[in-house]
Amino acid sequence: MGLARHERLGLVLDDVQHGCHTFEAAGSTGAVGPSLDESTLPRARIVEIVTNGRGGMPSFAGRLSGEEIERIAAFVAEQRRGG
Repeated sequence: MGLARHERLGLVLDDVQHGCHTFEAAGSTGAVGPSLDESTLPRARIVEIVTNGRGGMPSFAGRLSGEEIERIAAFVAEQRRGG
């Protein structure tokens, strides 16, 4: 599994974290999960999903710190097309 540093987030994301969703701001083009460009989820719900997982998405609670999860949620909420 490859690692890639995401400069705008300041995090190292592995292929699983970076490759499942399409999200233009992150440069990801995955087709496994939903497009984050079109997400309308509130930031708190994004935190909950990344922390606990949902459907086919695993929990990242043991792989990312609470601060990292918060940064990802903020990034998605701020950079998605809907704002």
